[in-house]
Amino acid sequence: MSKIIAEHLDALRATLPLARLTAFVDLHSELVLINSASYQPRQEELDRLAASAARALSSANEPSGAANQTEAILLTSDNTMVFVRSPIDQNEALCCVCDPSADANAALDGVHTAMDEIAKTP
Repeated sequence: MSKIIAEHLDALRATLPLARLTAFVDLHSELVLINSASYQPRQEELDRLAASAARALSSANEPSGAANQTEAILLTSDNTMVFVRSPIDQNEALCCVCDPSADANAALDGVHTAMDEIAKTP
């Protein structure tokens, strides 16, 4: 399964020209399980990405009793970050870090498509 996820991460990065890093994250442990990048990311960067995904998709951002977020976009001066929670396992998410000039909605669509494909994998 991890090889299939890696292939989807590579394909996602290839379809989004401004994507620098894609990652499959365990939200509970805040750990990047698999990543694809145009450079060699440092472990600290991957740890921050996993923690950002967990925070962004946390129900703590919602009114009391609300369900966990299924998607989030974070815009900073350095990055456009997109997070999509797995429809199969609520503790997993797909993340994409793009150049700040990237189209956030196009990135969100691409991450959703990739996550849907991963979710279909037996």
